[in-house]
Amino acid sequence: MCSSDLAYDDRVGRFVSSWRVGERACQVETDPHDLRPTRVVVRHGEVLVSEVRVLSRDAKGLPEVLRMRAPSRDADVEVRLRDVAYDVKLPTSAFVLDPPSRMAREYVGR
Repeated sequence: MCSSDLAYDDRVGRFVSSWRVGERACQVETDPHDLRPTRVVVRHGEVLVSEVRVLSRDAKGLPEVLRMRAPSRDADVEVRLRDVAYDVKLPTSAFVLDPPSRMAREYVGR
């Protein structure tokens, strides 16, 4: 069974998007002022599988410090991003995934 919901949580002052597929439930909290995600939670039943929080953002609004938890793996990690390059031009070949050897290449699209 699938279900989804969008609500405003007065306790945290965030929009909360929720969806459930079977026992797996996901929530994304979003700041109502800039519409950027601030927290993502995944649960299986009542058990917390993982949680990611954006603790701070840089001047351009990108995440600068993230906290990631996965209690079942006894993981609690804080990630600090640094030396981030903005507006980097990547070659189109950076996004090409060649098929495995002996696999025919086929274009599907327009």
